[in-house]
Amino acid sequence: MTGGTRREMDLHGPLAGSRAAAHNRARGDSGTPMDATFSIRFSPYERDGLRAVVIGARTLANTIDYWKQIAVEAARLQPRRLLLDDALTGAELAPHEWQELVRAMTGCGLEQVRIAHIKRNGLGHLEYCEIYANAAGFDARAFTDEREAERWLRYGEGAGGVMQLPPGWAR
Repeated sequence: MTGGTRREMDLHGPLAGSRAAAHNRARGDSGTPMDATFSIRFSPYERDGLRAVVIGARTLANTIDYWKQIAVEAARLQPRRLLLDDALTGAELAPHEWQELVRAMTGCGLEQVRIAHIKRNGLGHLEYCEIYANAAGFDARAFTDEREAERWLRYGEGAGGVMQLPPGWAR
């Protein structure tokens, strides 16, 4: 993610987010797209971040799988910030499923990354995930607006919800 290089990875195909697909990619097998349930694309986000765009069917299994792929990419690139554009479709996850996701991801290394999760079509029950994630030590927020998510990634919030200004900016 340095030196202006642009790297995009598009992961899709049968069981795109599964361990079997990861194994096939590692072996170099492309597989034949038959029942792709989601795809994820990674690209740099500003100078120290990672952008992930995920599309496909919203299920708990897909959600856990794409977060595991994000964790692998984050471990490789060591971003400080993650901008996730979630364009999954289908029934919203229930609050207990968001809690299951957070449990599955605890200890994966994303606790060191500021995460902005964008769902343009409404948050559904995503606010539960934000609550569970923050309680588990993640620095994460949910948004419906990309500009708001980017602003939070850049400046964040301090005590009492006050925006943190860059050094040298007067209040």
